[in-house]
Amino acid sequence: MPIHLLKRSRNWLLPLLLSAAVPIAAEEPLPVTVFKKLHEGKKQTVVVYGTSLTINGAWAKALGDYFAKEFPGQVTYLNRAQAGMHSKWGVANLKQRVQDHRPDLVFIEFSANDAATKHGISREQSEANLDQMVKALRQQNPQVDIVLQTMNPAWDSPSNPAKKYATDRPELESYYDVYRSYARANQLPLVDHYPAWRKLQQDSPEEFQKAVSDGIHPNSGPSLSVTWPAVHVLMEKARAASGAKKAGITANVWPDGKMPGHGAKDPEARHSPERTDALRITNVSQPTLDIFPAPAKDSPAMIVCPGGGYSYAVMDKEGTEIAAWLNANGFTALLLKYRVPNNRDGALQDLQRALSLARSRAAEWHIDPQRLGVIGFSAGGHLSARASNRFDELTYPAIDDVDQQSCRPDFAVLVYPAYLDDGKGGLSPNLNPKADIPPTLIVHSDDDAKFVVGSKLYDAALTEAKRPHKLLLYPTGGHGYGLRSDREAKAWPDAALQWLGEIRVK
Repeated sequence: MPIHLLKRSRNWLLPLLLSAAVPIAAEEPLPVTVFKKLHEGKKQTVVVYGTSLTINGAWAKALGDYFAKEFPGQVTYLNRAQAGMHSKWGVANLKQRVQDHRPDLVFIEFSANDAATKHGISREQSEANLDQMVKALRQQNPQVDIVLQTMNPAWDSPSNPAKKYATDRPELESYYDVYRSYARANQLPLVDHYPAWRKLQQDSPEEFQKAVSDGIHPNSGPSLSVTWPAVHVLMEKARAASGAKKAGITANVWPDGKMPGHGAKDPEARHSPERTDALRITNVSQPTLDIFPAPAKDSPAMIVCPGGGYSYAVMDKEGTEIAAWLNANGFTALLLKYRVPNNRDGALQDLQRALSLARSRAAEWHIDPQRLGVIGFSAGGHLSARASNRFDELTYPAIDDVDQQSCRPDFAVLVYPAYLDDGKGGLSPNLNPKADIPPTLIVHSDDDAKFVVGSKLYDAALTEAKRPHKLLLYPTGGHGYGLRSDREAKAWPDAALQWLGEIRVK
């Protein structure tokens, strides 16, 4: 299945992440020390070191933005890589470029260039150079966190005939094996990017060649959608294992002991099997709102509802990345972690309560209670549609003064929503297009065969009911891309902003 790639829009802020306190496998090496110290309020220095895949990599910029956003004022972030270099250069320049800054966390990748025959570095020399760098860093600071990385495959691009990157690296993967075996032997964290890139290369050669157009350097969008997600998943695992909390405001949706319905049977955890391109949370029994405030006061706000088929919640690709995009465009984002798995009624209760809660705390959160919308993806799109249909009465007994506030969203954005049809050619019975539905934007792609029929039916029903709405239907895009599409659906974020301007929300 092809990996959908992110093309940066002019308003894109690099991805942010949501910390989730979930169990971590004890045997997995993680860079926890830096997060423990950050949690204690200590300042830390993070250095990335390697080749052009780091100095020019959008993933590296995203990592710096991550630390700046999550730990403002605490992290000095330095990119000390250099294009065309290798591990021999890395050893020779380690003191000046890395050690003199007294780092607390160091990322290292040189294997892609060690594999180039023109440098004449054997696998044994590559390992010896890596070992020398690791030992020097540990001698300076025994508590330093060190993360190793393999990178992407190479190919001989006709657009760059002077540099046959693949031909010059006939044994590239064996050099990546050096980093893998060294990481295992020395209990170092490893971000192994190569398998994801190799799968893309094998499954969709044209897509891979487009993503790595010059032969070895991923373009910025693919770097963010393939390389960066694996790095940020490691960061969040380490953060969770360290006990460090997320910066900003997190609000419980329900008062203690007052949540209606039921939660999950098992403890909250990452959905298994884990993925390198998305952070998926399941077994949610304590719904929360994470608030990402806009710079301006009294800003419009949107509650973000991630997808996941009601089995889990995709908290980054359809959560924090959306929050970053909204922040960049003047919206406060409220990321809802609703009850999963298999708890649609509980999820609707969570969203209804979240809408009322946001209005009750509008002054505190500096949002405009009359410009409060919802944006949902896949199952989250279905949930958002239900909330914009079901607001005339609560789906749970009122608990307190919060529930006296309206739970009707002022507008709704449904991105590749699922489950809007009944599977028999009709609209889902839990939707009521005759209700006073707020202005609604539906985003979908014709090649999402499983779910696009529901969006078309909902569009037709809203048209018949004369409810204000718009359908953005793209020929290609598939499903589950968030902001990472490289097909026609990549236009939806800018089109959505235009629509929000048309309805005078922003």
